[in-house]
Amino acid sequence: TTPLRKKGGRNNTGRIVIRHRGGGHKRRLRTVDFMRMDAGPQDVVRIEYDPGRSGHIALLRGRDPKANDGLRYSYILAPEGLRAGDVIQSFRTGVPAGIVPGFDGNLDVSINGQDSSGAQSSQTSTQSLMIGLLRAATVRPGNVLPLKLIPPGTPIHCISLFPERRMSLVRSAGTFATVITHEDNGKYTQVKLQSGEVRLVLQSCCATIGKVSNPLWRN
Repeated sequence: TTPLRKKGGRNNTGRIVIRHRGGGHKRRLRTVDFMRMDAGPQDVVRIEYDPGRSGHIALLRGRDPKANDGLRYSYILAPEGLRAGDVIQSFRTGVPAGIVPGFDGNLDVSINGQDSSGAQSSQTSTQSLMIGLLRAATVRPGNVLPLKLIPPGTPIHCISLFPERRMSLVRSAGTFATVITHEDNGKYTQVKLQSGEVRLVLQSCCATIGKVSNPLWRN
């Protein structure tokens, strides 16, 4: 957390320029990780209330002592259904090899089962089983994945619009977007937002699986 510094009607030199302002409760801002660059399993310590946003936040503890630049603890937006004791992972830097039997870290077949020309690819039963196991191991609430690895129809939130930038879309309480389809050229994914808008997002951009928590906030 970081303290919220108040000026109380003062300018940059410290003089009062607007009278009768000041006071109030001391507040601290929760620093939420919208990059999710730390790989490896992370344990959910607890779900917390954040006075600065509508959705709840989850406190994570990395199992790697060097995670999060040695701090090990970080906040994320809590997806609906996430509870203390759950284990989540971020695959933003890539899916590690060996997470499922037969997976070497490279997925040469798109999630739609089509090659770059749009024709039906000749998948073997082993490849189909590997993709199914990979989805079961990675597509879980709270996990971060590139859009190309998320199957159509999956609810997502915290979507980044650039591969190297923070997640900026769908962060309010109870909101979610839906993966519609992956285009045949292998560059864009169609994502349907809450407003009904269908947006093209680069497949190398990342998103978090699930819906944002606290859906009853609007009531």
